[in-house]
Amino acid sequence: MTKIFCIAAPAAGAGKTTVSVNLAGAFAALDQNTLLVDCDARNRCIEAAVTDPPADAPGLDRVIADAGDAADFLVPTCIEHFRILPAGPGPGRAAIDPGRRILSEISGQDLDMMVINAPADSGALMQEAVCCADVLVLPVRLNLESAGNISGLLETYKSFLEQVAALRQKNPTGASTVRILINGCDAAAEAEALLGPEVFEAIARLCLPVSIAEDERLHEALVFGKPVVCYDIISPGAVAFLELAGLWTDIKEIRMEEKKD
Repeated sequence: MTKIFCIAAPAAGAGKTTVSVNLAGAFAALDQNTLLVDCDARNRCIEAAVTDPPADAPGLDRVIADAGDAADFLVPTCIEHFRILPAGPGPGRAAIDPGRRILSEISGQDLDMMVINAPADSGALMQEAVCCADVLVLPVRLNLESAGNISGLLETYKSFLEQVAALRQKNPTGASTVRILINGCDAAAEAEALLGPEVFEAIARLCLPVSIAEDERLHEALVFGKPVVCYDIISPGAVAFLELAGLWTDIKEIRMEEKKD
């Protein structure tokens, strides 16, 4: 019954890591038993969400190497119900057996929600992350600079979505929902003003009804990577992520009731 969210982005700086750690933290704050799986070995800042993490914490790399069960490498965080499987320090992910369902094995833990911070490359792990997710979330960091080249930005995301569609044709159990999440704006009205009404309306069919505020506190060095809900729960960023997590929790509860019926 684990609901799996994959956070991926075709461009650097889109907010993939920030969305991953804060969405997972928000789920946990709503009493959902949540695991964040960090697949991005090149960006290990997610470990900052752990209380005093060891610098060489083993994690997904050890699981990939078949050196033990994933449960042996889960790390608790400062939020109840929230654990992390770190990326791990080791190399060698290119040698993953494409036929091995690593992330699906991990989702077999006793979890309500699993959030996957997708890897940056398009290898076997990325393909499984996209295909095993119930919801694929593509963050778009929208600001004046990116809005000035919105056609190129949207083309990049369109190309990525075409690749996802091709993967899902090969694997019918792939993501059931794809969402574009606009972040970097205080409200949908600001996003519409930056994009222009026609462009905003065109992508609104894929957009979630939540925009993540450009909250400077999310990026301070001392707390970078930590879920904003653990230190400033009333900030705009925390409220937005809690609203988003609540939306998906409601969807999950509705589906469970449907299955009971």
